[in-house]
Amino acid sequence: MKLAKKSLLNKLIVPFSLLSLASVLTISTTSYISARESLKQSVFDRLSVASSLKEAQIDKWVQSQYQD
Repeated sequence: MKLAKKSLLNKLIVPFSLLSLASVLTISTTSYISARESLKQSVFDRLSVASSLKEAQIDKWVQSQYQD
């Protein structure tokens, strides 16, 4: 009886544990990839804005040097 109970318990716990582990791994991997891509895009956007501002400043400086 005890062997049958343990066997039934193992038959239920092992698949549910594997299923929950697989779902947690899938969700965490997806979240990690999504967050990484979002942060990468944010950094590129900020660098683009900084580059545009610096380009405008350099153009303004060059124009003032030509005028002098």
